[in-house]
Amino acid sequence: MAKIILLSLLPLAGTSLGAYLGVLKNTTKIDNQEDTLVAIATGILGAICINLCFETLEYIRDIKLLVGILTGFVFVFLMDKITNQETLHSQLFWAMLIHNIPEGIIVGIALTGTITIQKLGIIASVSLQNIPDGLVVSMAALQKHRKTKAFLLGFLSGVVEPIAVAVIIFFMQRINLEIVEPIFIGFSVSSIISIEFDLLKSCHKTKVLLISLAATLLFNGILG
Repeated sequence: MAKIILLSLLPLAGTSLGAYLGVLKNTTKIDNQEDTLVAIATGILGAICINLCFETLEYIRDIKLLVGILTGFVFVFLMDKITNQETLHSQLFWAMLIHNIPEGIIVGIALTGTITIQKLGIIASVSLQNIPDGLVVSMAALQKHRKTKAFLLGFLSGVVEPIAVAVIIFFMQRINLEIVEPIFIGFSVSSIISIEFDLLKSCHKTKVLLISLAATLLFNGILG
């Protein structure tokens, strides 16, 4: 149990590290590297997308997979409509918080059953991808808030992830895995693909796209 708790908190640790780096931008000049960090995050998320798509093939004939996929698309669409009315730093906070939900689901699924090297790779990839997530949120919040609150907002954007992990583990321990897993995988796939598409639209520079592609290939190799 202690091992599962520790692994479930790793993604939040990544977000927290990113949030801390974000509030240090004035002294470390890390804002000059923001594009590169976001590109790496996009690439890691792309690798996770590819692996999730292969997982969906196991349930391709299961109607519950389609239900999960449709639910994920609707969820992201509605959340986009809600957050578009917020200020820029609020949009970033809510966007990161929302996309941490399907990532938490992925980590939760990885922590059910036997924990393999591939599952550990997924958890590590999500945790690394969360570093630039927390950084972007706290950096944007610095425009209106003090460092302490900016860090707190970056940290809080990742708190939903271990909560999602706990919910998934709770359900999968009490319900037949074959019943709920297709829904959770479908939801995660469609949600993360939608988020990945939005991230790619912001990668206007050739350098950023190349870094994203390199990160995708690297982490896809790690995830197998």
